[in-house]
Amino acid sequence: MDVKHVQALIEKKGAKCVEHSDEDLKLLEERVETQRDVMSARATHIDSITPRYKLCETVEKYLRNCLTEESFSASGVYMGPFQTIVECCTDLAPGAFISPFGLLVIADSIGGNVVAVEASTGIVYWVDHTSYYEDGILYKDFEKGTWEEVDFTEENFEKGLVLLERDFYTFLVQLLNDELEERLDVLD
Repeated sequence: MDVKHVQALIEKKGAKCVEHSDEDLKLLEERVETQRDVMSARATHIDSITPRYKLCETVEKYLRNCLTEESFSASGVYMGPFQTIVECCTDLAPGAFISPFGLLVIADSIGGNVVAVEASTGIVYWVDHTSYYEDGILYKDFEKGTWEEVDFTEENFEKGLVLLERDFYTFLVQLLNDELEERLDVLD
């Protein structure tokens, strides 16, 4: 990932990037691990959640070098500072339900839906705020055009995710250049 390119795009939005330390990243990891334990204890259909929190290089560079002091808008969603990411991943739906599975919320919409990146791969997803709850997953089956409900299990987890982009850097550039607003509006 070209960190300087992403930082320049963020600065064009009027936001200022701040560096984050190993301690900051460790805090996020610890909060996500705690949330995984809480989910494993509370969810009826999940015995335990396989730990998946391992940062790929691109996601680590983003978290370390490209987060801002304040939220800002890009392609119609709000990019959060570090503390907002921590709160979204541990205290708010849908982030608190998806972070134990290795997804980190990096942006949210006015409708409460989120953009999440899989920490270990950099794959980016859209997640509806109503998709995940303690015992179930509600998702739109785009082939049928209907909403479906399944038990919240590790096997069913990905049904509530809508793929946005397989490459995190490509996604960030498109997002920061406001190239995704129409696509994200349709999902919101």
